[in-house]
Amino acid sequence: MIDHPEVEDPRQTPGEKPTKTRRKEKPVKAKDALLAKPTPGKTILIVEDVVLVRKTLRRILESGNYAVIEASAAQDALAKLKTVRPSLILVDIMMPVVSGIQFCRLVKADKSIADIPMVMCTAMNQKENVIEAIKAGARDYIIKPFSRDTVLNKVDAILNPSAPPKEGNG
Repeated sequence: MIDHPEVEDPRQTPGEKPTKTRRKEKPVKAKDALLAKPTPGKTILIVEDVVLVRKTLRRILESGNYAVIEASAAQDALAKLKTVRPSLILVDIMMPVVSGIQFCRLVKADKSIADIPMVMCTAMNQKENVIEAIKAGARDYIIKPFSRDTVLNKVDAILNPSAPPKEGNG
């Protein structure tokens, strides 16, 4: 809880000597704060239908000091893009209903969000889709299974080009 400066207690009776009490306010949830004010240059939208992969990417990106917004489908991501402007979109190529490549084309066709860089995630057996994703407007791609260093290095290369590559346990 966040303490606020002392305020008069509204429960006191008129004429009584004012007493001071401390008012407490509920803390703002990180998700709500992020939607209200994204950190410029540091907010990443993950568009991934597999919960485990989405949570893994979140954990990796947050360890690299990036704020994260999640979407489980392209439609969900498009709705979020109406109210939030991320610095980068990380999107799975193989998703139900609207594929990552179709999503990329939709984003690039909308002039208000077309400049947001996109990085595609693909499984090893989907390498043929990488060329199509790049043609659709993706800036780069990550092959699953991925390591922490690979994800952070790809993201940093786009958002912080002067940052040295990450090294670690992968």
